[in-house]
Amino acid sequence: NTVARNLAPRGSALLAGGYDEAVIVTNNVFSSASGSTVECDALYDPSPPSFRNNLSHAVSGPAWVGCDPTGADGNLSADPGFVDPSGSPGDFRVSPGSPAVDAGSNGAPGVPAVDLEGNHRIADGNRDAQALIDLGAYELNAPDAPVAPTAASAAGSATVTWGPPSTDGGWPITGYVVTPYVGFYGLAPTTFTSTATTQVVSGLSNGTTYRFRVQATNAVGTGSFSRVTNPVTPAAPTAPDAPMIGGATAGNGTATVSWTAPAADGGSPITGYVVTPYVGYWSGTPRVFSSTATTQTVTGLTNGGTYRFRVQAINAVGPSAYSRVTNPVTPTA
Repeated sequence: NTVARNLAPRGSALLAGGYDEAVIVTNNVFSSASGSTVECDALYDPSPPSFRNNLSHAVSGPAWVGCDPTGADGNLSADPGFVDPSGSPGDFRVSPGSPAVDAGSNGAPGVPAVDLEGNHRIADGNRDAQALIDLGAYELNAPDAPVAPTAASAAGSATVTWGPPSTDGGWPITGYVVTPYVGFYGLAPTTFTSTATTQVVSGLSNGTTYRFRVQATNAVGTGSFSRVTNPVTPAAPTAPDAPMIGGATAGNGTATVSWTAPAADGGSPITGYVVTPYVGYWSGTPRVFSSTATTQTVTGLTNGGTYRFRVQAINAVGPSAYSRVTNPVTPTA
């Protein structure tokens, strides 16, 4: 249980007395806004209950009155580290790092499997390889698994995209971990300290097929794995495909040539185009345009001459194959 922010002047969280049989109080967080927090009243019962694995905290009064088991049987007197104890209505989950985390007993009778929000109570809350119960009624867990991951390859890398988990475990997601797999073998994971749900995994080998799984992280820890992505195979970039030629129109000593960008850039962005004029079957001086615009004007042509043009796309690898030739045009003054 979690009992907090009551205003009774005595035993605002627990006033113990009047029991007809032996009572064991275990796995609770008691916190008072004023007055004493836990008070054992000898007037009603000279034999107080047994306290095991409890935390008592008082804002302005004593944590224990008439009994003080602090330091024995797992009992604590400390601030429980609630997420927002002063808000309205307040958030009385314990924060990561709280002394109530992993401080309870799994063997106590009647401990429910989940807390009041449906989170599993037995979890390694402080990541020390011991799965114990947090004191109180509310647990903070690592996030659920991200959903529907997909992957797309590039040269030496892959872009992985996923949906956020359905629940964050009660604490905001701070990042994601993406693990590549070759066959069934997991490789070194990449940690992203960002809530973005699309990330680039670099350092992959071209020609090797990879799949990926994703985990979400919050202040409690790293959650479970997502399902595996589709397979992708990074490849070294190549020159682009050839542009699809449009047409040419003549001007005064010029011609304006248009085309459509290649269907594939070869895995490297297109950075420009080369336009080569032809007179009959003889090629003239190519014009290089460091622009991705797909309409350019070729100057320095001879009026009265008939020209056709072919276009190449350029990326970091080099120029593509030639496009088909344009219609013939004759510049005039």
